[in-house]
Amino acid sequence: MREKYLGVIPAFDEKCLREVNRMPILYWSIKYAKESKRLSKFIVVTDNREVKRTADSYDSVVKEFPEESFLKDVFELYKARNVILLNPSMPIRCNNVINTCINVFEEEKPGSFTTGFADKNRKYCDVGCVKIYSYEKINNKKCKKKDIKYIVPEIYNLKCETELEIISVSAVMKHLGIRL
Repeated sequence: MREKYLGVIPAFDEKCLREVNRMPILYWSIKYAKESKRLSKFIVVTDNREVKRTADSYDSVVKEFPEESFLKDVFELYKARNVILLNPSMPIRCNNVINTCINVFEEEKPGSFTTGFADKNRKYCDVGCVKIYSYEKINNKKCKKKDIKYIVPEIYNLKCETELEIISVSAVMKHLGIRL
């Protein structure tokens, strides 16, 4: 049986183990995946031993795939209809953003779906705290389904890749009252 919505956290870099708001950045993606009522299941994909150990400590299913081909490999292994990628460097996903994205995806029936935000010039910035790919889009180069660019609040697109970004995101999370 195909998983309707398989959540995938692609965590190939130890950067996701740095702490934001007193927990590894990876923890926050796992937390929101577990809270989602729309994901059939979720997995952490990595080829890094330390990332695997951390994900295991949060009772996550961890699969080892090479970074270059993990998306096709996941579709093949799980026979998923749709894969939802949760960017592990973006820890803020409150207010059911995952569920909302899946709802819009179901209504519009696109080939792919990417979140982003509108900058001060109202130009779309493709950042992708949540990305959804259909089986057809990944496995059929001639897929005619449209791609959706969906605007979410900018705070859901804050990255934690530099020390300054980690400090900033920690402050935003505390301001929003996001706790363990």
